[in-house]
Amino acid sequence: MPEIKGCAGKISDNRVLLRVSKIRRKSWPRWARESGYSVRKLAELLGISVRQLERYVSNDFNQTPKKWLQDQKMAEAQELLLKTRNVSEVALALGFTHSTHFSRAFKKAFHVSPIEYIRTNLSDEIVAQN
Repeated sequence: MPEIKGCAGKISDNRVLLRVSKIRRKSWPRWARESGYSVRKLAELLGISVRQLERYVSNDFNQTPKKWLQDQKMAEAQELLLKTRNVSEVALALGFTHSTHFSRAFKKAFHVSPIEYIRTNLSDEIVAQN
């Protein structure tokens, strides 16, 4: 369960964290990862109904939970691709059963394939170093 650093004692009840919007905003990405980017699992993790989750996500991000979780998953994909430089490894880490499915989702989100994304960012890194 999440805890708030710097506060007296631990707050282990996610429902309490959800009521504090500043803390909630910082905690959302971690909760997304912990839930495996699943709407149902995220609601369970937070101890709320899917409908309540829809309200919170809509208020904080003006999106549906499914769309927001997909965006979070693809943001993590970008980070992992630059760290590992391995499309299959990233696909597996994010729960995709096939790297081709991951590649299609990535291309749909960013209009570039994972390989092209890696190449572009590696060449940008090389230029920045020179």
